[in-house]
Amino acid sequence: MFDLLIRVIPLDIAVLIGAPGILALTLFLLGVKNHPKLKVLGFLIGSLIVGIAIALLGLYFGDLTPKGPHQTLASAIVDTAFGTLFAIYGIYVLFPKDRKLKPSKDTKSHFFRWILLGLLISATNFDSVLFSLAATKEVSGSNLDLLTELILTFVNICFFIMPIGLPLLLYMLTPAFAERVLSKANRVVLKYSRYILALVFIVFAYMLLSRGLGYFLG
Repeated sequence: MFDLLIRVIPLDIAVLIGAPGILALTLFLLGVKNHPKLKVLGFLIGSLIVGIAIALLGLYFGDLTPKGPHQTLASAIVDTAFGTLFAIYGIYVLFPKDRKLKPSKDTKSHFFRWILLGLLISATNFDSVLFSLAATKEVSGSNLDLLTELILTFVNICFFIMPIGLPLLLYMLTPAFAERVLSKANRVVLKYSRYILALVFIVFAYMLLSRGLGYFLG
């Protein structure tokens, strides 16, 4: 169990760090004049749907792995595929991304449009998607009871939607404090996130490739 947490907790944290653009968009929406909370709520629902879908997919991949220390052909293929993706993406995230946002004068909430945008943006935020997928795969592939597996999967989904859900909650409770703290946090994450993510991607790529290729080469 402790070994699993050592693998899963960094992945869950990386899921959160991997979404600075989503956090920036959430803070931007909360600062608009027209229906800010309703827009963010729609954005959150869309992201939640993606988070649940990723968790289910990760659990499926985890079921392909053996519930014990020995590798199988299927689990070796999955680990090698994930390791290769992590290695490639670990290099890709080092290149800066354009996260500038343009203001809008639209006075409507477009609630269902923001649900769709939440689906689209969250599904294409590959940093968090890959980390979340890997975390749920590790959970499902471990020899855990059903309740513990469900709790860890729920925690993973919470981390996936946290860049939207946490600002919304804080803005509802303490708007002045939330604006001050989250804006500073977002600036730090935007500045350093790609280096942290690249490190995590490379470390887990090494772990997964060692496990997967070890089956074929051993």
